[in-house]
Amino acid sequence: MSRRRFQMPSVRRRERCKRPYWYVQYRTDILVDKGQIERRRKDKFLGYCPTTNEPTERKRRGEITKREAERLRNRFMEKINSATQVIQSQIPVSEFVAIWLDKHVSTLGAGTQAKYRTHVRNHVLPDFEELRLCDIDAELLQEWINRKALGWWAKLDLRNLMSCVFSKAIDWGYWEERNPAERVSAGKKRAKRERRLLGDEDTELLLAELPEFLQLIIAFLRMTGCRISEALGVQWKHVDLLHGWVRIQQRWYRGDLDVVKSERGDRELPLGRVVGQLAKLRTTADEDAFIFDRGDGQPWDDRKLMKDWIRPKARLLGIYFEGLGFHSFRREVATALQEAGASSIETQLYLGHSKAAMTGHYTLLQRERMKKLAENMQERRSSTGQLLVFPKEKKA
Repeated sequence: MSRRRFQMPSVRRRERCKRPYWYVQYRTDILVDKGQIERRRKDKFLGYCPTTNEPTERKRRGEITKREAERLRNRFMEKINSATQVIQSQIPVSEFVAIWLDKHVSTLGAGTQAKYRTHVRNHVLPDFEELRLCDIDAELLQEWINRKALGWWAKLDLRNLMSCVFSKAIDWGYWEERNPAERVSAGKKRAKRERRLLGDEDTELLLAELPEFLQLIIAFLRMTGCRISEALGVQWKHVDLLHGWVRIQQRWYRGDLDVVKSERGDRELPLGRVVGQLAKLRTTADEDAFIFDRGDGQPWDDRKLMKDWIRPKARLLGIYFEGLGFHSFRREVATALQEAGASSIETQLYLGHSKAAMTGHYTLLQRERMKKLAENMQERRSSTGQLLVFPKEKKA
């Protein structure tokens, strides 16, 4: 009996796009209504076309040669032409998202888990629950992101969430195509609200209205630049009162104790003037006790601190602004470090950011600082003879 022969499609190059790439057109079985299967033509993305002859640089850019694309095509077509191929991409979105939450999201930090589960509940399932995984493409995702009345960061979260869903679908054999979320944009970056700092005078007014334990938490944040979850996760074994240092190794997020957010988050920081206040606070020899214990062996819940004390007092004093939170003190430290002369790398390491771009987002250039920089620039130019010359006004 003769074996069935399959025609191998040619590797094609798509030019009319931002980055040219290799692809093949092939035919595969698609599950349609009432369990019927149809044979349809589809495109398979193989990789971006090369822009350099250097192999290492090509790999970094995600580029491949035509010969490498042909090898990828061969492996892909072996799956397509296999008689045992399963039409996995027909799985309902709701079913796959449940698998994704169980197998992947459950391994992430508590804060990330909570964010992803909230987005799935509020946005993904209400809009995609009736669809199959194969019904979603880049155009559909872009329209979905565009119509969301959310800030830029929230839209980026949704885009990244869907990218993660399809990445795992590829890893687990549910998806053979290119990740459709890769070509989706969160739109032009616009802040939903003005980024502000509380300021030294307003902070002093606020602190005077707060209980001592909360004053100390805020003083700790303003000295170290820690995330509130990192500060709440500090135990006495992490504090060196003699030399005035604290080791940030873990974080407490609303009942969950875990390691810090990233490798860069594991760091040592100076306590400065806070060390004396911490020394007075210590009343136990238990090294595993949390320094910001609410009295029952557990750290405080950041939501309760903000809801019951900080925001009500800030409103009462007339210094509240939308977005006021514990991260406001972290932004204050980022800005103060830069104004004190710290380099962007030093500030990044101090704050424990994994990427320098995030440090830039946290740093705010104050009006007084801008004025001082402009004055220094003008003085320097005057001393070197490089005066700023303005054109004369033309007579009417």
